[in-house]
Amino acid sequence: MKEHQLNAILFSDIVGYSSQMAADEATTLDVLQRNRLRHQRIVTQYQGRIVDTIGDGHLCLFSSSLDAVHAGLALQQDLHASQDETRLRVGIHVGDTVVERDGLRGIRVIGDAVNTASRIESNAPSPGVWVSARVATDLRSHAQLTFESAGMFALKNLPEPMELFQVQLASGSVPAASPRARFSYRHQRFSRASVLALGTFLVVSLAGAFVASQVFDEPEYLAVLPLEYVGADAESQYLATALSTRLQSHLAPLENIKLASQSNARRLTDASGYLGEEEVDFFIEGSLLLVDQQVTIEISVVEADADAILFSEQWQGPLDQLERLETSVLNTLGDYVAGSL
Repeated sequence: MKEHQLNAILFSDIVGYSSQMAADEATTLDVLQRNRLRHQRIVTQYQGRIVDTIGDGHLCLFSSSLDAVHAGLALQQDLHASQDETRLRVGIHVGDTVVERDGLRGIRVIGDAVNTASRIESNAPSPGVWVSARVATDLRSHAQLTFESAGMFALKNLPEPMELFQVQLASGSVPAASPRARFSYRHQRFSRASVLALGTFLVVSLAGAFVASQVFDEPEYLAVLPLEYVGADAESQYLATALSTRLQSHLAPLENIKLASQSNARRLTDASGYLGEEEVDFFIEGSLLLVDQQVTIEISVVEADADAILFSEQWQGPLDQLERLETSVLNTLGDYVAGSL
């Protein structure tokens, strides 16, 4: 399904990534993983979503220009605060986009606004956040932001020169994002007949009410997507596959969920996002990074309808302690799924 939407697009990439990878692959993979985790945390915090990653680049979608700018500034602030020497370029534009639903794992976004944001990013300094004139005009009334013209630029494949602006904070740190209002239709599945029937059971006895609650409260449908392996040693891919299988087996006995099979979960990574007639409610995704005998495991629980990350945690340790790390992952995820879904 395709929709035309007005969205803010944020592009970012790491300066010198290709040369760094050629010079020191292991260290650069570590930088790449930290950058991915940083984007996941900050983009989500400011109500955005990561639509695509290509190498070191991130394409992020926001419904608000202000959220996109705050996220771009927060990325740069986080690098500075953590004394990370990674140099990041950020470009932001707002305009019409074509949003195509592309299965459980996300959406595909195309349009002139996407191309323009990409060209702005490629011209931006590092560190820096550059925006189009349209974004600057929309946000000039916000006292905490300042916009300084960087001049007119002939951007590749665009018909006319465009004025670009450097955006900075007037003072202080980036404002925290307001909490995302969340509502799920799953809590409204009762029909009028169901409500009347439940009321009848309540009048009859407490036991009847308990039976009714068991009938009408359907288990949530959960899919464990194959974990992504990130590492220079391709032969260690099996580590991510093995952890995905262990996680699947660990969650299978839980009674509050209906678990998609591994074959269906693999299909969901690039298919429709549906299992037969029923849409998946939640999915688990993540990655396993192996660099210099050090393992980093990142796991997230995502609500499919709201595209909201409900839980995210990272585990780190030496490769010879992998079994201990995996046990911690299994216990933590099992407790969360049993108690929160």
